[in-house]
Amino acid sequence: MIFKGTLFRCLINDGPRCHGKYTLSYLKTVLALRSIGEETEAKIVEALRIVEKEKKVSISSFMENTNVLLTGEEALSVFVDLHLTKAQYLYLRKLTDEKSCSLFPPYYKLHEVRQTYCPPFSAIEITNTHAKFMELQDLLDHTVDRILTIDSVYNNKLKQLIFYFHYVPRNSQLQRDAGRTLKSGNMSEIAGMTPILSRSSGAYDENYLVGSLIKSDDFDHRSDVGDQRLLKPCLMPYEIVEYQPSVPTQEGPTQEQIKEVATKLACVGDEIQEEYVKKNKQFYLGVERSLVNYITSRPELDYELFAVYLNDLIGENRDADDFIVLLNISKRVIIKTKSLGTNVFNYFRRFVGSAFADSIAQNNNVVEFVSRGLNN
Repeated sequence: MIFKGTLFRCLINDGPRCHGKYTLSYLKTVLALRSIGEETEAKIVEALRIVEKEKKVSISSFMENTNVLLTGEEALSVFVDLHLTKAQYLYLRKLTDEKSCSLFPPYYKLHEVRQTYCPPFSAIEITNTHAKFMELQDLLDHTVDRILTIDSVYNNKLKQLIFYFHYVPRNSQLQRDAGRTLKSGNMSEIAGMTPILSRSSGAYDENYLVGSLIKSDDFDHRSDVGDQRLLKPCLMPYEIVEYQPSVPTQEGPTQEQIKEVATKLACVGDEIQEEYVKKNKQFYLGVERSLVNYITSRPELDYELFAVYLNDLIGENRDADDFIVLLNISKRVIIKTKSLGTNVFNYFRRFVGSAFADSIAQNNNVVEFVSRGLNN
């Protein structure tokens, strides 16, 4: 719009009472709009100047409304509550974007948030027949860490928190050192006690997380705390530290690092195909065939069309696994379309560089990003 700031506030709030320079600005705006053929916009400006007060309020409210994306946590909550699949979520996101009411963040944001709710992979043992935690303490540490970082606690800044604690005998394998410190804060003053999430400890209000201590002489070696008569409240001061996101390095990978990644990819090429591709053989073969057909049927294909089509095929996930699989698919597609020249190779290189730039930056460099995919 040509008119901004004071002029627009004048048109909305004062209407015909505007005078002096505002009237001159109003006339200039109308004439300027008509001089470039924008007759409709000129009529809107005139209407704003004489419209009734009630309608001006409605117009102001409408213009102040802006689309705000759901946070990753909110979007994940919708995803889980509605039992959506990835395809259904992407369809909803596409539909809202087409109606100019963007609401849902990219799917990879949900994946990143979901990872924060999972204990570290090092704490889980996975075999062909079962999956289990190596130690219960790892799960307990993760549970307490998540409790300490909930949004309502961050909003309260500095509060007295109350926890449920489960007293563990000194000879228990769950007993940790006296100087045990969680990532979220120093808890050495409660050494000799292992935090356990009780059945009734899920509720919390604006000021407190509900918790308690169980006395050692009442402890009867049960794994969970069910009898509230055994619980004794324990207040513990806890200072909330504002989260400061780390700034990814801007330096690119060295030639040695690039060579190391290329060597790793070359050595495990066949294994990657077996591990990632064969598990979803039909999907990856379908992507490969679709790409080859799309490229060969369009000799004058440009990068923008190529990128849109490829993104629709593979989705918006940007994990190291997807990075590795895309490299293998691109290798086969480039070979099958080599008669078309070097455009396809350049398109793949450009797409991979732009699509995974943020994910690589979050992992400091391409070596750590790819290594994580290979190790997982």
